[in-house]
Amino acid sequence: CFHFFVLISLISVSAAKDVVYVSKFSPDQNIINQLNSIGLSFDVKLDTQLSGTNFDNYNMVLIDDSFLDISKIPISTKHIMSLSTIYTEDVGFSNSASVFASTAPIDVKVITRNLVSGSLPNIFKMYTAAVDSNGINIPLYGLPFVPDRSRDTLNIVGTNNGDKNPIVGVIDVGKRLYPSGVSNTRRLFFGATRSDLWTNEAKILFSNSILWVLDG
Repeated sequence: CFHFFVLISLISVSAAKDVVYVSKFSPDQNIINQLNSIGLSFDVKLDTQLSGTNFDNYNMVLIDDSFLDISKIPISTKHIMSLSTIYTEDVGFSNSASVFASTAPIDVKVITRNLVSGSLPNIFKMYTAAVDSNGINIPLYGLPFVPDRSRDTLNIVGTNNGDKNPIVGVIDVGKRLYPSGVSNTRRLFFGATRSDLWTNEAKILFSNSILWVLDG
């Protein structure tokens, strides 16, 4: 009986998929392409499917920038990568997201070298364009200053200025959340939400971000 129980347990563990990607209505095909490109196992779940989702079957949750019933995602117990500018406080990053826009693609700067930033250039661009076809500026999102964000946010890639607002920031296990509490999981904020305009560097950064979260 003991051997049978162990066998069942091992099968259950091995059956877990890497990622569950959560979106409101229509999942982002560019994100799906990136998940496929690094060979990850994943499922896509729409907001209407969250109630029936067993999150224990996944090693991490990927949240895009859409309106979701965030209460149905077990944020306190799952590793999280978030592109959401809506639920920054729910995920424990900050009270809001800061917005950056320009008439030319914005430079970002590697602040911390780790698995996420890898061998990316010190300074690079996240987007291939700065305005859309209607002439509207395309926003890049970041986290605000302390005390409006977690004091333990590790700034990986920030704005290329004196402020160095985190465009990609992480909170590791045991680090403080915003506005209070301590994280039991890995959490990563990714502020480039327009995947259709990602540069090659941004695609690498996205993939590295996923792998960092999974490595927790």
